[in-house]
Amino acid sequence: MNPASAHSANGHASPLGRVIVAGGGALAAKVAGVVGGSATVVAVPGALAALAEAAKPPAERGSSQNGHPPPRDRVVLAGTCLEGIEATTLGTLRELGVGDRVLLVDLPNAGALRDSAGPLREVRGDADDETWEAALAMRGSGPALSESAPDAGVVEKDLLDVPGAPESIRLAPRGGDTELVQAILDIGAEGGRRAPRIALGIARERSGIDGLGFVVHQRGDVPTDHASAIVSFRGETYGHLHAHPRQNGPEPRAALADRLQPWADWLARWIALDQQARRLRDMAMRDELTGVWNRRYFDRFLGRLIERAGDDRRQVTLMVFDIDDFKKYNDAHGHAAGDEILKAAAELMQSVVRDHDVVARIGGDEFAVIFWDAERPREEGSSHPDDVANIAKRFQAAVYDLRFPALARTDMDTLTISGGLAGFPWDGRTPAELLHHADLMALESKRKGKNALTFGAGALRCDLDEH
Repeated sequence: MNPASAHSANGHASPLGRVIVAGGGALAAKVAGVVGGSATVVAVPGALAALAEAAKPPAERGSSQNGHPPPRDRVVLAGTCLEGIEATTLGTLRELGVGDRVLLVDLPNAGALRDSAGPLREVRGDADDETWEAALAMRGSGPALSESAPDAGVVEKDLLDVPGAPESIRLAPRGGDTELVQAILDIGAEGGRRAPRIALGIARERSGIDGLGFVVHQRGDVPTDHASAIVSFRGETYGHLHAHPRQNGPEPRAALADRLQPWADWLARWIALDQQARRLRDMAMRDELTGVWNRRYFDRFLGRLIERAGDDRRQVTLMVFDIDDFKKYNDAHGHAAGDEILKAAAELMQSVVRDHDVVARIGGDEFAVIFWDAERPREEGSSHPDDVANIAKRFQAAVYDLRFPALARTDMDTLTISGGLAGFPWDGRTPAELLHHADLMALESKRKGKNALTFGAGALRCDLDEH
């Protein structure tokens, strides 16, 4: 944070509305001691909660008072909250327009992050109050801060749990933005696009605008007699918020549009944050070549699924497979031809599995598929094993039917796969046990002469002829 950015033209500091602190009760208490009664300290449990607070619309952050500029938030982030997500979090804060008001505490590589998040101020947690005041741009503020600051020392009901936070610090309430953050955290194979829907619900509840609706860009038109506001951020348009003037007073259409716009801007930032989280997740969790999930995601998803599968009586079947003689083919025809086969195999597998099943590339030419029941647990004798067997055999046949131009120049007429399937909990009660058993079944398929699928006893829970 550039010190000059915190001061107005007359030399006084711009009004400080809130100081959002992520990093535990001790850090929040330290900040509260520095700001005294001149600002409200909002303690939140982590970096994403800080994003939620920073993204609140102006009406919820406070407005200008006594002719002073609108209060400006500060965001104080402990290094422990940012481990592994430093650039992502700080870049998002910059996009939210608060990057110049971020204070990093005990983050060793903060200097390396300036390019991704803009100017940042750093401070040691054990620094004296004078250093902290300078870091928060409090020095020389005089009455401008206290006159514009909201009431301090307010404890709200239904609080987020920030361990060690003293009662003199205002804590962020549950619900609303917290649910939004959770929806963004839950993105992945299990989750839908919940965050925009939750954000729209919050806007409907808090705006006081009756009949508030949202039309997704290029998927529908705003009713001609409605007032509307564009939902866009950094050049990307997501849709329009709209409402009928007669439902709001009646209220003049232009006035209603003006009232819609701040909420449209707020919604746009949440949609942008949700999309950015999805892009970052895909970059971290998807295989770059094939587009399916990678080993990192596979391990995490299978671990979480097995944790709850026992309690929920969910059926889980793991299939591992690789392409027979892939190394020989790859060595003979080059990596480009091998990459073509890997991408085609992954695309085929995704086309035959159910939408919620997870396809992952876990090695060079080795893939894994997690078949699981997305709905509530099925009863004994359900069709899960039969479904999985049919899918696996259908995929095996589809690979055999593939035709590649490069194969025509070789003695290989077709490609085949060999795989193994294991079922939870009969073939393994942990992810490692399940994967190990599926690997053993895949090795058995190789011993049978390849182009085979071998089912563990738990995969089908009955005796079937292998194909």
